[in-house]
Amino acid sequence: MNAAVLVKQVIGPGGELVMDELSGMAVAQAVELCAAVGDGMCTAIALGPEAAEAVLREAIAWGRTWSVMTDGILLVDPAFDGSDTLAAARALAAVITREGPFDLVLLGADSSDTNIGQLGPQLAELLDLPFVAAARYLSMQGSRVHVRGRHEDGWLQAVIELPAVVSCAAELTDPCDPEPAAQALVPSDLIRSLTASDLGPGPWGAAASTQHDTTSQGRSTAAVLEPGRPDLGAGDADTVLELTGSFVAEDVARAVAEWAHAATPERVLLPNTAWGREVAGRVTVRLSSDRVAIEVVRPEALLSTPRRESAPPSVQKIAVQPRWRVRIASRSRGTSPTL
Repeated sequence: MNAAVLVKQVIGPGGELVMDELSGMAVAQAVELCAAVGDGMCTAIALGPEAAEAVLREAIAWGRTWSVMTDGILLVDPAFDGSDTLAAARALAAVITREGPFDLVLLGADSSDTNIGQLGPQLAELLDLPFVAAARYLSMQGSRVHVRGRHEDGWLQAVIELPAVVSCAAELTDPCDPEPAAQALVPSDLIRSLTASDLGPGPWGAAASTQHDTTSQGRSTAAVLEPGRPDLGAGDADTVLELTGSFVAEDVARAVAEWAHAATPERVLLPNTAWGREVAGRVTVRLSSDRVAIEVVRPEALLSTPRRESAPPSVQKIAVQPRWRVRIASRSRGTSPTL
């Protein structure tokens, strides 16, 4: 098995540069899975300045502690400056494609300095891979991964086909914690640096970031409601998209993007839930050249009673076709998962 793990360097509580805690959990999980397979290899990838080599060295040292072949790649170039999550996802997807194929890509569900949670679904969309967010339990069985995720007020259990992208939540496992001496012994030739020119013409950095159309005021606003969440409604949207068929986020994203490409609304609103963030991230990738703003808003901003005093929003039904790459085994709200 070949696993790629994305690691991020952040500023720690004392002002020092450290590996983000959820990145450390992703490294530990990737190494553990590769060790269980017996012939697995792990590649740690970081996007950042030269100083980020330290977190790659930490990841490699942890892999060597488990006798897992581990190397590191640092994406470092001023061309990457000004990257938002979409631009970062583009660069990371390019290096994963260049260095792959990988069976599994792991990353933190969010990071301590941004807490956006969009990188995973955007990366999955760019790589055309299935995705599950916020894993608290993960196991491989042949060509499938069984994932249990803690999502806001409930749990999701899913089976996904490999290759896939999975983001790691708190309590999945203990973060990697190699001894300083082990980090110092990491051979320098196990870490390679790549620049923007190594990845191709781009665009990269600010030029690849999300672009919103600021000249189209007056176009409509659409809301996509999460199935099974009757507590959420349309807010002040002009149009509500009612889903039929598959409710899997990657399937919904494809259908919503096709609708928005044709209807050209000014904004598409989704709830700030794990499901909404994945749909939003994937739709953002698909509509990156359409100048449609994809906004993830607090669920209370989509409360059931519309705030507009004019006519109620129109309802448009969208048929969502399944790809069957993600199969939802069970969902629960406010309870512990069934083991």
